[in-house]
Amino acid sequence: AEKRVFLRAQRGLYHGRMRRSGFTYSFSHRRTRRTWLPNVQSKQLHSALLGECVRTRVTAKALRCIDKAGSFDNYLLYTKPKHLHSEFG
Repeated sequence: AEKRVFLRAQRGLYHGRMRRSGFTYSFSHRRTRRTWLPNVQSKQLHSALLGECVRTRVTAKALRCIDKAGSFDNYLLYTKPKHLHSEFG
């Protein structure tokens, strides 16, 4: 089964994060459908290969992975394609 494409994720680096759905429960345990959106931030990331800053939308998960990779360029080079599933990545 293929996941549905989260179109907003095509415009930035979301590192595989998608919209999640579930229920919110009231005090009387009534269930109401709701969705959770990824924690998206607008950031300027410096690329040493390009020699300039790139403004993009990234999730908090992607920012942690960029820090772990050491740089924005390393993140783009060594991250698996399933996590970079976007036009930007």
